[in-house]
Amino acid sequence: MMKRTKWWLAIFFLCLLPLVGCGQDNQVRTETIIFPTAGEYASVIFNVPETWIDDMSHTTDDPMAGPSGYLVFGPEEEWYAGTRPVYLTGEMQNLLMGYFSGRPSEYKLDQVDWTAFFEEYLLELHPEAKDLLVEEMEAPETGLWEVGYTATFSWEGESYRYGFGIGPQIYCLWGHKEVLPPELMQKILFSLRLSEDPENVMGKYAMQEFSGDWDKETKALLETMLKDHIAMDLPIQRTIIGYKIHSMEPKVPAHDIPQSLNHIIPYPDQIPWDMIYPSVRVYQVDYELIPYRPEQYMDFAGGDFQLTEEGNKRYTKRYAVFAENNFVDHEDLSKLYFLGFISPSDLAEIGMDASVLKLADRWFEDTIVAYAEVIHGTPYVGDAMKVGSLIMSLPFHETINTEEGTFAEKALAIQTEQEPYGIVVNYWLEAPLHDQTGLSSRVWNRDADPFPGADLNPYIKRQVYRNMGYIFSGVQNVTYVTIHVWTQRGDEEETFVRTTLRGQRNDFPEVVYDIP
Repeated sequence: MMKRTKWWLAIFFLCLLPLVGCGQDNQVRTETIIFPTAGEYASVIFNVPETWIDDMSHTTDDPMAGPSGYLVFGPEEEWYAGTRPVYLTGEMQNLLMGYFSGRPSEYKLDQVDWTAFFEEYLLELHPEAKDLLVEEMEAPETGLWEVGYTATFSWEGESYRYGFGIGPQIYCLWGHKEVLPPELMQKILFSLRLSEDPENVMGKYAMQEFSGDWDKETKALLETMLKDHIAMDLPIQRTIIGYKIHSMEPKVPAHDIPQSLNHIIPYPDQIPWDMIYPSVRVYQVDYELIPYRPEQYMDFAGGDFQLTEEGNKRYTKRYAVFAENNFVDHEDLSKLYFLGFISPSDLAEIGMDASVLKLADRWFEDTIVAYAEVIHGTPYVGDAMKVGSLIMSLPFHETINTEEGTFAEKALAIQTEQEPYGIVVNYWLEAPLHDQTGLSSRVWNRDADPFPGADLNPYIKRQVYRNMGYIFSGVQNVTYVTIHVWTQRGDEEETFVRTTLRGQRNDFPEVVYDIP
């Protein structure tokens, strides 16, 4: 009896299969692709029918051309659908950007007669169009656009349908009416959205605990990032289905000098990031990404890659930066962080060491310092435990000699007997770190040197200045901070030279930190 039951069940399910198949076929399967915009490449994406993909092409040689190019679907010169750029005057651009960025109320979309605007636009594209009808359409509850319009007309024996979504720019979709019915057009326009960015990793990948095995656990973080890349909402031009990590080799400081200067990296001098952040590590990574659709893959992010015979994207020399949080212990903070890859442009313009410092500074400012200030901040210089904990949660804390105690001659001191109240800190840097910028004409802004008379590496001086600012923010009644920086002469005796840097509260802006 049981065998017969199974046999009839099998027949029953076999009969259902055609019905199920018919139901699925009625649903238009879609693929995510890049919508050509004036913004960052691949920042805006949308979904089109899967059957359109093999007929997809771009009308310029450069797929990053933005509004100067657009997508078309169909055999050459026989296109049945596509996107079009809508060129805007400066006044119109200001209107849209003002409205969608929340600027003052005079930026109102109803200042424009959109029906007349799109009629004029379409008649320029299709002179002598017949039966032109422009109507407002429903907009998505959330998305890149809030007001939409549709248009239908006939031109040169063909019937067309257009859809426009008005957002920070105007998104335009067109197609032959039989290919692009109203429901499909609305579905495509409603799918417009911002893409995720696999390169944006700062703060996203971290380990709550760290065993100290750098090679093992940094690789685990990189693998977590690559698995996320596979699962992200990305266009087919950037979607991957797998990866291979060939090697990860630790790197030491390059001792290079930045060639291009800016307000972040202002000095043409060596950048001792390993002294400022000894808990940061850099790895040279050789890995490859396996595309979902190799023939459509057009991901330019990361630079300096090669395509393998299989169509995979291989980076043979990419630099990943990681940091151990040995600054602040808090349940919201992790112990090991993946800070990201060094960008090719930074590597070419400011060099390896400056790129590492740039990532490490951003991580400390965005992730760590607020916790240090909130947890260890105090109204009083005399609260020695809080003051000591605050200073030991800042860069250079590893260089403080606490062999004889935290408050000892070679470490920290507080002056609380009479006003003005002060704090003294000693940093012991075991290297000669002279200022090499004195005769250079390439300094970005010489006035930005907080201690111009001190013969000390400018990036060391800048971090000391920042640490003073953190101390003034965290200790409310301190009037002055004195920091002695001890560096080696570089001679055989390895003797230390003291550079004394002083800061007064009145010279520092008041900054209030809060845990996000």
